[in-house]
Amino acid sequence: MIPKRLEKNNTSLKSILLISFICIAIIPVIFMSVVMYMKSSQIINQNAAKYVTQILQQTNQEIDSKLKQFAEDSISILTNDKIQESLNPQNIQAADYSTREDLRKVLTRFIIDNSNITSASIYLNDGSLLVTTENKLNELQIPPDRMDQLDQYKGKILWSYANVNSSSPQTNLVVAQRAIKNVLGPSTEPIGYLSFTISEDLIFDLIAELEMGQTGSTFILDQTGTVLTSQLRGSVGTKLDEKILENISDRYRENTDSVIQKIGSTNYFIAFDQSEETGWSVLGLVPSDEITEGLWEVQRILLIIIIVWVILTIFLSSKITKSVTNPLMELITTMKTVEKGDFSVRVNLKQNREIQSISNSFNRMIYKVNELIKQVYEREMKEKQAELKALQAQINPHFLYNTLDTFYWMLYVKGEEKIGGLIVSLSSMLRYSISNEGSFVVLKQEMDNVQNYINLQSARSGDKINFELQMAESLEHAKVLKLILQPIVENAVHHGLEESNKDGRIIISTREDQGNLIIAVEDNGIGIEKAQIESFQKERQINNGIGLHNVDERIKLTFGSAYGIEIESEIGKGTRVSIKLPLHFPKKST
Repeated sequence: MIPKRLEKNNTSLKSILLISFICIAIIPVIFMSVVMYMKSSQIINQNAAKYVTQILQQTNQEIDSKLKQFAEDSISILTNDKIQESLNPQNIQAADYSTREDLRKVLTRFIIDNSNITSASIYLNDGSLLVTTENKLNELQIPPDRMDQLDQYKGKILWSYANVNSSSPQTNLVVAQRAIKNVLGPSTEPIGYLSFTISEDLIFDLIAELEMGQTGSTFILDQTGTVLTSQLRGSVGTKLDEKILENISDRYRENTDSVIQKIGSTNYFIAFDQSEETGWSVLGLVPSDEITEGLWEVQRILLIIIIVWVILTIFLSSKITKSVTNPLMELITTMKTVEKGDFSVRVNLKQNREIQSISNSFNRMIYKVNELIKQVYEREMKEKQAELKALQAQINPHFLYNTLDTFYWMLYVKGEEKIGGLIVSLSSMLRYSISNEGSFVVLKQEMDNVQNYINLQSARSGDKINFELQMAESLEHAKVLKLILQPIVENAVHHGLEESNKDGRIIISTREDQGNLIIAVEDNGIGIEKAQIESFQKERQINNGIGLHNVDERIKLTFGSAYGIEIESEIGKGTRVSIKLPLHFPKKST
């Protein structure tokens, strides 16, 4: 019965909320102050980032323009007839002294025409040095990984820091390298490599006058993170901190051109821009304090105001909200009890009219829900019974069974016992499927049916598939659903082993786990893709088949969603399908 309406209370929830609103009316003002401070800070950072980034982008464009001229000038070397003939793979003889001198003259002319180039070298396609304008060259061989990188650049120049310069030890150099393609044919594959150096001062001149705050600096990095040039002259040739490089790389992927990062004990604003032409990165590092100078004092005063207000608000609000929250917490506790399935609970709240009205409405709702659950439960039970019968419906092949029995005796008379044995296994499977024993059988019966299926598969596959049944004797009489194991084994054979080139193995095992029966079918087949397993977890279907779906659906309809099929698989190693059932044994007849 629905409980009688509780006695009314004249206290209004509206009055309680009104007092609370008066106490917290100033909070929006504080909120707006904080927002304005944060917005101001954000605008300052954005403007700084925009300004510094524009400077860096302009610097990058100037660098690209200057280096592009070197790329255009070096084309004359790539297409030079003497160089092409000397490097062409059809010329199998090694270059003699005279040829090398001719090539050296070509390189010397290239350097004379480009006064900013300090040296030039040509390497064979195996990376070994062919000719150079240097009397003594540190790099006599281009490393294989460097050659691979140059080949991937498809003739474009790869710029990087030159580690050593023997002729001018006080001068930092930048080295340019590019592949020399075969223009004489028959293919256009790289036949050698051109390498030339320029002074780092040429690049430094472009950033020497840049101002990054009062104490900030500008850096230019190559693709490896090595500093090619910098306003901090001592950092040239060193590698930037890995944490900074990693952070910048992440921001590149997020299409962000600035970041704030702590370096040592100081937070730095780091703006950056990357050149599409050279792959170089131009970085501007400015201490964050120089950008946000003046905001700290505002933040300190605002923080003091907020702390005082929070203390006052907590004190006043705690007094007011208790009268509202206590009955609500009691109602929530009751709701959680209902969530666990106990529909017998009721609430009796009298704090105010609104809470009392909610209490009465809740009690009426529980009463109606309880009635509806009873109706739905009865209807669903009928639907589940109908679904179970539909899932277990089988063609009643009595005629086929009797015919197979006739075949067996005919084969037996003719001495074909092996084939006859297969007929017996097939007949047993048919008899098992059409038997009227109900939905449940004992585990041993289900295993015997699988054994008959194994007999048939062994005749078909020979020694290619090895089957192993492991059943604990104590579990032989455990109750299981009929015809849930054979579809799993069949799925392992057809989808796991038949497509594998190695000898197959299927292990069928049983065990008890915390009051549950676990039946596992494990194979060493090709495995199942992760995407297919995820699809099965969502749609309970895999390999476009209905076998696993049928078994899983029957188990869930019979025992609930806590039971069913779980799949573990690794490509190339195999699959393990586990069937989870509640462990029950038939009642002993008295």
